[in-house]
Amino acid sequence: MDKYLTLLRGRLAAGLQYRTNIIGQLILDLQGLVSVILLWTLIFSERSSVAGFSFGDSLLYFLLVPVVGALTGVYISEELGYEIRRGVLSANLLKPINIFAEAFTRALASKFNSLIITIPVYTAIFFFFIAGMHLVAVTAGQVLVAILMTVSGFLLHFTIDITVAWLAFWVGDVWAFKHLKRIVYLVFGGLIFPLDFVQGGARWIFEFLPFKFLYYVPAAYLLGRRSPGEFGGDMLGITLWSCLFLFIGWVLWKKGLVTYEAYGG
Repeated sequence: MDKYLTLLRGRLAAGLQYRTNIIGQLILDLQGLVSVILLWTLIFSERSSVAGFSFGDSLLYFLLVPVVGALTGVYISEELGYEIRRGVLSANLLKPINIFAEAFTRALASKFNSLIITIPVYTAIFFFFIAGMHLVAVTAGQVLVAILMTVSGFLLHFTIDITVAWLAFWVGDVWAFKHLKRIVYLVFGGLIFPLDFVQGGARWIFEFLPFKFLYYVPAAYLLGRRSPGEFGGDMLGITLWSCLFLFIGWVLWKKGLVTYEAYGG
């Protein structure tokens, strides 16, 4: 355990040297948030509610989702893919560490470093906008469930991202998957609209896929849009999906090592 704590401290120190990148990504995320809010402001200018959401409810949701995303987001696949492509992985294979555990310390370090900057900004924006709005009382139970789902969402996102990373054994560059993941998360994760807006048979697809756990579900519990009776099913679903992606990632890792050739510098 001590060696992984040492790795975590080293990653934290190294990550702080790239604060400019974190700030740049934060600015891009805020631009996207403004665009989404303007879009739904236009939509609500012609109607008073959508799927039971008032304009105030929607605004709260879109302000909360980036906060959830800042907590659940994991983006280490590009770094790991680069190391595979350049042969840097060879050095890590010689170390007395578990590669999956080492990757997890990277995800944690990246998370801690980004939260130092992003969470204060998002929190300030969130409370600034809701200061003059009527906010439904949030119970301690809702907060606890939202926290549990957020932590579980982070673990699920890690299993998804590391699975993508091991595709680098066969794909020249996993960077292209960054845009595909972004599109999938935007649509199926609830970034551009709450999943409550999806009606009919299509809703089943959104509920079945795992991406709702990364953004929509934690926010929905905190805002009271998801009932306590759904918690057990959600925890079971997120656990099964996490185990599935972890298994797929392990298989890809084992098969990838067989074909791995350490070239590059």
